[in-house]
Amino acid sequence: MTSFIHSPVTLITIFHADINMHVCVKYFSLIKDITGKESECFELPERATAGKLVEKLTEKYPKLKEISEEVPILVIVGETVAGEDTPLSEDAEIAVIPPVSGGSSVSIREEINVEDVMRSFLSAYMDEEGAVAVFIGRVKGKVGDVCVKKLIYEVYEPLAQRKLAEIAQKLQQKYGLLRIEIHHAKGEKKPGDTTALIIASANIRSKALKAVEEAIERIKKEAPIWKLEVRDDGEYWIVGDGKRINRTKVR
Repeated sequence: MTSFIHSPVTLITIFHADINMHVCVKYFSLIKDITGKESECFELPERATAGKLVEKLTEKYPKLKEISEEVPILVIVGETVAGEDTPLSEDAEIAVIPPVSGGSSVSIREEINVEDVMRSFLSAYMDEEGAVAVFIGRVKGKVGDVCVKKLIYEVYEPLAQRKLAEIAQKLQQKYGLLRIEIHHAKGEKKPGDTTALIIASANIRSKALKAVEEAIERIKKEAPIWKLEVRDDGEYWIVGDGKRINRTKVR
């Protein structure tokens, strides 16, 4: 990514906690138009996250809040799309951007709002798009005859973000996708909750459908995301291709 333009920037305190970190943010495209700046520096508390940064930016720039209801506002830390809970640091290169025209987007989040994500994706229509394929993963209420109480997703987030981005990029190249998004849940989920959302668009349906199917399989095998299944008959780690290991055997 390009280096910061050495122009005067405004130092703004956007948190009211103890201040002990100084970060600079670059703006691109319509975000730059809304803020009227190419970059801006902030003093933040040590544990400030990407989600908190977006929250404070939308408070400072009302127009940005309006836009965020139509399209997602992305925070890039280094070369990775940050999740809401991704911590920021003084030495990180940070950018705030809208979705690109085409390309890919990934996230790991506590809650996946399917309607909001789909509305945003479909509103950014491209002339070449002839098909959009969608996969929505949900928590099962039963496995066989046994009731499932909840799933707990444990995520090694920095590596998982990079892996999802890598999968999205490779599938886009392999199938000639116009756009692809991969969103995965973390934390505790109850039966019926959304656990994953994959959306792919292409000029023909076969490309989009194959890409979504392959994305599902690759995420299961490659992403550092683990599931603990809590059910009536005990707790089970789900590993590999669905193998269940009773938690009592490893404690």
